Amino acid sequence: MKRTTQIIYRLLLVLFVSQNVLFVKAQTLSSGYFLEGNLQRQMLNPAFEGEHNYIAFPLLGNINVGLNGNVGLSDFLYPYNKDGKKLTTFMSKTVDAADFLNGLPELPSVAADVDVTVLGAGFKAWGGYNTLRLSLHADGDVHVPKAFFQFAKEGFQHNSYVFSNLSAQALSYADLALGHSHAIGENLRIGATLHLLGGASFADVAVEKLELQMSETEWAARSLANAEVGVFGDMEFTFDEDGFPSDIEGRPSLSSLGFGMDVGLEYDFSGILEGLNASAALTRIGRIGWKSAVKGTSGEGSYEYKGLGEINPNEMDLEEELGQISEGIEGLVNLQFEESSGCHTTLAPSLRLGAEYSFPSYSKMSAAVLYTHDFNQYLPFNEARFFLNLSPAKIFEASLNVGFSTYGASFGWMLNFHPKGFALFAGTDYMVFRITPQGIPVNHLNANVCLGLNIPF
Repeated sequence: MKRTTQIIYRLLLVLFVSQNVLFVKAQTLSSGYFLEGNLQRQMLNPAFEGEHNYIAFPLLGNINVGLNGNVGLSDFLYPYNKDGKKLTTFMSKTVDAADFLNGLPELPSVAADVDVTVLGAGFKAWGGYNTLRLSLHADGDVHVPKAFFQFAKEGFQHNSYVFSNLSAQALSYADLALGHSHAIGENLRIGATLHLLGGASFADVAVEKLELQMSETEWAARSLANAEVGVFGDMEFTFDEDGFPSDIEGRPSLSSLGFGMDVGLEYDFSGILEGLNASAALTRIGRIGWKSAVKGTSGEGSYEYKGLGEINPNEMDLEEELGQISEGIEGLVNLQFEESSGCHTTLAPSLRLGAEYSFPSYSKMSAAVLYTHDFNQYLPFNEARFFLNLSPAKIFEASLNVGFSTYGASFGWMLNFHPKGFALFAGTDYMVFRITPQGIPVNHLNANVCLGLNIPF
């Protein structure tokens, strides 16, 4: 595991200009929130009651992989040769600085997500509906201020730069969840899910402030930065001469455990306005403790910074360009690490508020709206999504929806085929319509796919 932590740290900070995304953050499709035959929607609101008992097909009950951002990789990678098949980074002299910088928001951000249900089941018992699920999660996001990219691109054109709010977080863990939904009277249902969490790894890097001053011969840098890295098991860290974790050794143990909770409610307004239903849920409330961890802080005083170096696409391939940029970023932050006595990670909760109206003249169709807020420390996520839901047959239903969020506009859909004995769903919250010749979504980096295979009975 030589230099494993250093490699992870570099990857965190260079996410914006890489083609391989390793960080994750999801549950299941928002597009399936209002589909009553969706056997996995209790993940979004534990108050929902499933239509059938079911068993999730191992490893296929719910698979969700996605990526969101207020920028796209096409903002950082550019065609270099005439046929557009070779790429170069924004650091290349062939890329105009004004064209590059004018296309960036003030805080470029990317979040990625993966969720896999390993085993799962739902069943009616104890006066309500119950769910049992073992799943694997990973969350991650990166936020890099526009001022950093201005410095990286323009460099010696200015004598000083000051920027803040450069951060990266990643978390992976296993989740054993038990949920129960219960009716209170004829109109109200409440639900809760308890989670036992087992942490695998996490990293949190935050640069609160970074100042760069240029002299006649070099850059002088001063940073205020902090970092924490935690891993599963009883581990010991070895540090190199620069104070960076270079090796990890130890043994597995249950030393990174945590607990979480989801709560929700659903209310049927029948008797007041026939066909109206409202719901609310707060999910991902919890924290994980880590026994094996290191913490890093920026060194006192100023230090010399040698820069990102010159990028020449004629002499370097894309991988080499990315490696040079990542090394330059590492030298800029200048973190010094030491072993920690332990730390904890708090999950980022999600709030959902939903309302659905079934048309009296055609009960197989409904219109709905869902508001979602993720409590991210650096860039809170807000989304309003508007739905048209159809259920033309007892065993088939579909949802079409449009969303407007922190990461831009999106189109989503879900198809759910659910006869007894076999249930299959597939869809997306962020349909991709245009991609570059390299397969990169144009404009914002918003894309996801979710599918699942379950056995209802």
